[in-house]
Amino acid sequence: MSVQSWHEGMSPEEEASLAYWERNMLAVKFGVYANLVWEANNDLRRVEGLEPDSRPAPCGWYRHQGEGFEGWSRVISLFDGKITFHVPDDFDIGTKLPEIEPNWDGHTTVEKWKRVMKSCGMSLDGQQS
Repeated sequence: MSVQSWHEGMSPEEEASLAYWERNMLAVKFGVYANLVWEANNDLRRVEGLEPDSRPAPCGWYRHQGEGFEGWSRVISLFDGKITFHVPDDFDIGTKLPEIEPNWDGHTTVEKWKRVMKSCGMSLDGQQS
């Protein structure tokens, strides 16, 4: 995979494709980072003599089961399916985000972004979260 970046004279379609590429890169990086934090927390639990969290790491990817989404059959799943993104089949997810069982929790796009905004302390519809 090659690095993509904005340049003068890009068409609206090229700019949209770049925006998706950047979003996908950040989603993969965030998932890898979140799993590292989860693993470090389990290591600390072991040092403290506590049982580690036995659930699988909270972030991964899976193949979408169902109709539609031609060419976008993979899903990056963050925090046990609470935040998900479809990614193109030809997007290189890398080797550090594990393949997992499908776990979408049924959220809508609006619900997903409200969760993100709230977790970041952003105001939502004029109200502080």
